[in-house]
Amino acid sequence: MKKKNLLFIDQGLAFGGSFIVAARLANHLSEEKYNTTIMTSTDLSDIEHHVSDGVKLVFLRKYLTYKHRLIFQNKLNAIKTPRIIGKIFRKLAIYTYSIVETIANIPYSLSILFYIYK
Repeated sequence: MKKKNLLFIDQGLAFGGSFIVAARLANHLSEEKYNTTIMTSTDLSDIEHHVSDGVKLVFLRKYLTYKHRLIFQNKLNAIKTPRIIGKIFRKLAIYTYSIVETIANIPYSLSILFYIYK
């Protein structure tokens, strides 16, 4: 029987629950049936001891993450503007940030697609 390839993508910014769940799932899958990979943005030297030898770890980090978005939103909220103008300004700023974030993270998305294709 041909082995199936499984890819877990951990988007946590640091070691934590999302990686632990992915590692536990990957560790408990049969190595005879599955080639398991975890793609993560956590430094591999910090987490490699949490996975068995049969699980491959791949490092890949987004350029802009949800942390950057929160920082941006907090800065927006600190700007004092009149009520209506402030709402319009914030909406336009968030939409603009979303476009920038999407464009900035294209290499991340393409890397995942390339890895899957490969």
